[in-house]
Amino acid sequence: TKTYTDQLVVTINEESTEPQEANVVISYLEDGSCNLSLEKFCLGSGEDILPVGNINVKGITLEDGDGVKTFSTKQIILIEAGDENTESWIGPMLGEVPIELTGKLTDEKLFCSIDIDMTESLEQIIHVQFGTDEFVPAAPAVVDTKTYTDQLVVTINEERDRKSTRLN
Repeated sequence: TKTYTDQLVVTINEESTEPQEANVVISYLEDGSCNLSLEKFCLGSGEDILPVGNINVKGITLEDGDGVKTFSTKQIILIEAGDENTESWIGPMLGEVPIELTGKLTDEKLFCSIDIDMTESLEQIIHVQFGTDEFVPAAPAVVDTKTYTDQLVVTINEERDRKSTRLN
């Protein structure tokens, strides 16, 4: 299990919220897939906050590529209450919700985009973006090195100087 902390931005009808810090938990499964959890997800901020709940997406297939794993899935999920002591979470009242999840991850960074299709009930798609899609490629691994020792001859203005020098 790995917890990623980054900025979360929600876009509804082309209006985006201010970035807010959030945590997404990735739980790796024995079959090479994973589960993703965005807990206590809310729309808005401050006094205009609307508590939605926990978004849990299970059985996500990971594809390896150049040190970055990618994923994409479409599922129907149930959004769970974010805190059992609070009754104001609207997620459980929504029933089955279609989502589309895409993203990529490394050990250090996660980027994901979740489209929550609320066209049936709210006539809109809620777009949630966690992190940025900027991944620095891993440095190439040094396969093998070898040290050579031999005579080095330097000629300056036709004068030679012979010294034993080690070159790497």
